[in-house]
Amino acid sequence: MGLFSGKDPMRHFEGTGFTITRTLFNPPALSMLPAVYVDDDARRWAVRLPGSEPRILSFAAIESAEVVEDTGAADKRALEQAGHDRFAKTLMNPNAVSKANAAGKDKICFGLGVVVIMKDAVTPLQITFIAKPTRKNSTAYTQLYVAANGLKRDFDAMADRG
Repeated sequence: MGLFSGKDPMRHFEGTGFTITRTLFNPPALSMLPAVYVDDDARRWAVRLPGSEPRILSFAAIESAEVVEDTGAADKRALEQAGHDRFAKTLMNPNAVSKANAAGKDKICFGLGVVVIMKDAVTPLQITFIAKPTRKNSTAYTQLYVAANGLKRDFDAMADRG
């Protein structure tokens, strides 16, 4: 078997009773982004990261979903509040200072994802689309932002059907 053989996503769900009726998000090849599938008949959905087993959840478990973006604003505020300690903060964490400076221009996205709040869950489930600094005027950012908003709408619809 070659590296790209066996592209049928159903092979990951053998023995689970989950049947893929729709694919909500199919990540680009060789990316570490998750794939999101739906079994409409059973009112269940699944998220699967490359190299891992899928996590299967029900529509009824969805409370809400939101698109969240890290623009670096929190780092910028922390740097501004540092005042005279700015030099010490720079020495302690130069990456945060760099991130705060880039955030001031509002041209970089440092993280983007869809957070799904699940009923009776301790922590929300986050489906990450961007995990490294990406220019907001890039095609990649635009495509992933549109995909994240589409996925949020899909989760809202599933919550309503739950």
